[in-house]
Formats: sequence, C-alpha cells, structure tokens
Amino acid sequence: MVLKLILRYESEKEPFFRLFQIASVEYKDDIKVLQETALNHIGASLKKKSEGGNFKVYLDDERSFCLSWSGVDDDINDNARETLCVAELHLFVVGDLKFYAQMLGRDNMSGSWCMWCKRAPNQWNTQDNVPLEYQQEWTIDSLKAQKVLLSEGRLKKPVEIRGVVDFPLWDFIPVSHYIYPVLHGEIGLVNNVLDALYDILDDNVEVLSDEEKTSWNTAILADAAYESAAEDLRDCFMLL
Repeated sequence: MVLKLILRYESEKEPFFRLFQIASVEYKDDIKVLQETALNHIGASLKKKSEGGNFKVYLDDERSFCLSWSGVDDDINDNARETLCVAELHLFVVGDLKFYAQMLGRDNMSGSWCMWCKRAPNQWNTQDNVPLEYQQEWTIDSLKAQKVLLSEGRLKKPVEIRGVVDFPLWDFIPVSHYIYPVLHGEIGLVNNVLDALYDILDDNVEVLSDEEKTSWNTAILADAAYESAAEDLRDCFMLL
C-alpha cells in the first residue's frame, strides 16, 4: 500500500507530491489478511487526520522546506518556525474495483453493480421507470442503512441487496472520494470488445458447435483453477 501526498497550489504552479510505502502485504483476494495486519492501523491513523487538523509547510533552522501535521488537539510550539502555508487535508482512495468493493462492504458482489450509483445495469442509460431511491448515488450512510436492512432480513433478492453485504471498513472517507480506476476500466472495455469479436468468429467463421464451445470454456476454467491451486500450494510450502 502506498500513500501519495499531493500539495496543490492556488496558482497554476505544478503540484508537489511524494510517495510513501506504508505497507507491503500479499493478501490476494482475502481482505481479512489486510485487516489482521496493516489495514486497521492505517485506518486509525487516517481517521484521526480526517477528524481535523492541517499540514504545515515551514522552514527549519537550515532554511530547508519541511512538512508537519498537527491535529485539532495537538499543542505544538511553532514560534521558532517560519510557517510558509497551512494546507487543509482531503483523503482519497485509489485502487482497483475489487479493493473498492472490499473497503465499502461489497466484497464478492456481482461485477454488474456500480460502485458509485444505485442503478441496476439495465437502468444506467435511462431515466424511465427508475425509482427515485435508485437514482441516487451511494454514500457511507446509505451503505450502512442497506447493511442494517439486510441484517434485519428485509432484503431478500439481489436486486434489493444491490451488492451490499457488510458495513464499510473506512466510514470516514466518502464514496465519492474513491477515484475511478481508468486503466482497469479501459482493460475491461477492451476485453468486452475482444469477447464479442471471438463470439462473432465462433458463430460465423469457425462455426463451432455447442459442444465445442462448452469444451473450450471448460478447458479455460480448468486452466484457471489449476493456476490458482498451484499458487495456493506454493504459498503453503513457503509457510512451512
């Protein structure tokens, strides 16, 4: 996990940024591994910063630029420092859609649900016959309310659950601050185009039979299962 600190100027000057590696955990698809190692500690620190405070840019005794953080309850004597500016903090999350689903209580949800809006896939391009409650975007509060309804047994069907299975892990960062992963979106779009092209070739060029299509798909799934099992086996030997 990497923390990227960006300082943006009020002028058109290029932003200043630094990257900090704050954790290195191989957790694959299990969010519990992250929770049991680094995630909770990182979350506690970020939550404290989200509750108030500022970054301060100042000059030290050697006239070098320095950066410090002070929370709302911190008592820091800055009289000896030449403060250049005080910057407000805004937290954003950047990752892939799988990570977003895990962080927002939507682990293992169907990929057909949007991470930001409540619409079903067949409602994305229309305003007709879409209930008002589904025209809204997800918020941390609405995700929590959805989980409560699920726990009370008041949501049964997938169209009612809308992919929500748990409470958000970090409830101090708004859903709107989860940045859409453009690269993964582009990869997904290209994969959809390729899949459609393969279907056209299968139906009009090679003209595969239904049995051949089933065998081909079964072979692909078997190969993926083999790779996953081999990786799990390697992990077991590393722990011995």
